[in-house]
Amino acid sequence: NLFPPEISKLFEEHIYESGVRIIKGGGCQTLLSDCGSVIGCRLYNGSTIKADITIVGIGSTPNTNIFKGKIRLQDGARDPAIVVDQNFQTDCPGVFAVGDVSAPLFCSYGFFQLEHAEHAKQTGAYVARYLMGIFDQKPLAYNPSISSQICDIKWKFFGDNSGRLLKIYGEVKSKLLVLWIWEGRIQGALIEGGTDQDGEILKYATKDQKKIDWRDIKKAETPRQILDLLK
Repeated sequence: NLFPPEISKLFEEHIYESGVRIIKGGGCQTLLSDCGSVIGCRLYNGSTIKADITIVGIGSTPNTNIFKGKIRLQDGARDPAIVVDQNFQTDCPGVFAVGDVSAPLFCSYGFFQLEHAEHAKQTGAYVARYLMGIFDQKPLAYNPSISSQICDIKWKFFGDNSGRLLKIYGEVKSKLLVLWIWEGRIQGALIEGGTDQDGEILKYATKDQKKIDWRDIKKAETPRQILDLLK
């Protein structure tokens, strides 16, 4: 999961205050209808929820396991991504993989799967040009990033969250900044309520895995102080 428990709790509390109720582990078993209109849903636990509007989000998990033994897949993953080179070609010549199913080699993170619309568009366009005979393209320098909005919470995440969660600065709806550190370097960063300039600072700090002094981190108390350190 992208959000550690500490961040999830902060977001959930704010969403609850906005009038939204989150039901965890319920799962919709079936939709209820009357005269052709959806009026609610029945959950797997037997309870029902009334609804004026129903939005169905089914999600998806690419079935890459069908390629097991034929092309290289990520090691140790339950739903492994397809490992590709800088041109998004698999270890089977002439076979390419882009978007959510691919795990390209990011210089800072190793083979890294990124499930995001912008990444899918960029990798698809890159391979299309390659197949058209444009072989002198620069390697796609894509820095892993995800952005979204939940109610009135707008957040952006840069890099990788596999490092150590260091510290949470600020609070939701004013400016919230979270850092992931590994061996003294910025591995990942999440900001909520920040400016475009703040995003650019974090984008390059995670891309370059900027080294940061632990003593300075301990002294900092606000998101602004941390952002100034990362410039």
